[in-house]
Amino acid sequence: MELATLRSDMTQRFTELEARVSSNESSIDLAGLRNISTARSLAAHQDNVREVMGELADRMVALVLDLLGRIEAIERRLNRGGE
Repeated sequence: MELATLRSDMTQRFTELEARVSSNESSIDLAGLRNISTARSLAAHQDNVREVMGELADRMVALVLDLLGRIEAIERRLNRGGE
């Protein structure tokens, strides 16, 4: 997968996550957490947001590790070429 494609994908995912968080914050503000069923629903939504954030973090780590591996491979090729 190309770096530009990965960047676009991550940007889109972060935008979606920001929208979810904003929506959740608005729901909390509107509900005032007075109704216990609403509170439970919002708690479940928060769990979903945490899960998505965890998945994004895992993807970011994988992306960084992949990029570091590519950089190291390029450095090895350059070092062999200079010998």
